[in-house]
Amino acid sequence: SNQIPVGIELEGSSKVALGFNVGILVNVSPKVTLGATYRSKVKLSVEDGEAELDYANDAAESVVAAIKSFDTTPLQGMLPQETLATIKGTQTQLATMGLLDDSEFKASMPIPSIFSVGIAYKPNQAWTLTGEAQITGWSAYDKLDITFKTAAGEIVQSSVKDYENTVAVRLGAEYVVSDFWTVRAGAYMDTPPVQMDNYNPETPSANSYGVTAGATLNPMKNLAVDLSVGYLRGEKTTGTFQETFKADYTKSAIMPGVAVRFQF
Repeated sequence: SNQIPVGIELEGSSKVALGFNVGILVNVSPKVTLGATYRSKVKLSVEDGEAELDYANDAAESVVAAIKSFDTTPLQGMLPQETLATIKGTQTQLATMGLLDDSEFKASMPIPSIFSVGIAYKPNQAWTLTGEAQITGWSAYDKLDITFKTAAGEIVQSSVKDYENTVAVRLGAEYVVSDFWTVRAGAYMDTPPVQMDNYNPETPSANSYGVTAGATLNPMKNLAVDLSVGYLRGEKTTGTFQETFKADYTKSAIMPGVAVRFQF
């Protein structure tokens, strides 16, 4: 049931997957540049992964063991049939999960395609203005099937994803203050791939909005120091996957960054 305090830890390495990238860059004029890129979908597969049951704690493991060994025979006629059926169903589910412990598994999932178009406008030597729109093909991720190889044969667990394609829009500006430093700022919006009826803590997602700022310092001819900070905030979202995970979800993040570049 949704309340069983045990999960499955999966570990494995994917096979080599092949994809391709294509792009084009066009200088429309000395001030305007257009570009477009496409990255193909790639399918990642794991063939001989290892699965292991992961209990919330020792007490949870003891509870699971007690439920599995519980004999309902003396309770026949004392408890409602619905209650007895629930206990039996839980015992069956736990017995199936027990087969997965220390088993091998195989699974595959897609890395989605990405199509982007962008424009850069340079009104003068100091300013550069940019814009980009991006479509990510998350609709390729419709479900996740995991096949476990157990002593009782193969057991397939399927998880519905039904992801949707997403759209992201980004705007940016850069200003060259002097040979010593350059400043930047930007904003972006991103839509989520997860539908509300498949929402869960594994992939919390919502319409996201962010702002960024940064600067590049050039203290020496061949040395550059990049400083950046970004703030991301998602819309408050109410979603349900299973009743256990029905909740209001919010997200926010602050993302600082520092990089040092030296050219020989």
